[in-house]
Amino acid sequence: FNARDSEDGNKALSHVELRDEAKTFLLAGHETTSTWCYWACYALAKYPDIQEKVFRDVRQACPSGPVTLATVEKMAYLEAFLQEVLRMFPPVG
Repeated sequence: FNARDSEDGNKALSHVELRDEAKTFLLAGHETTSTWCYWACYALAKYPDIQEKVFRDVRQACPSGPVTLATVEKMAYLEAFLQEVLRMFPPVG
């Protein structure tokens, strides 16, 4: 990697520093994602009509096969729902 110290752009990060930075990114990303998932599950449980619309959107995009990235990209209602969850319950204040 070409990771450099932010204070001295010529000094390369050591393996330990690079590992520590990677751990920080992974943990921070995991926390916000898990918080987002928590609120999405909460919203689906609280609003069964929305849950039904999300379910129909998923079944329409992949009626018999596995859920793939290509099928997820076709789920407009699911995307709108997840964006609304982020708006209502932002994982980062």
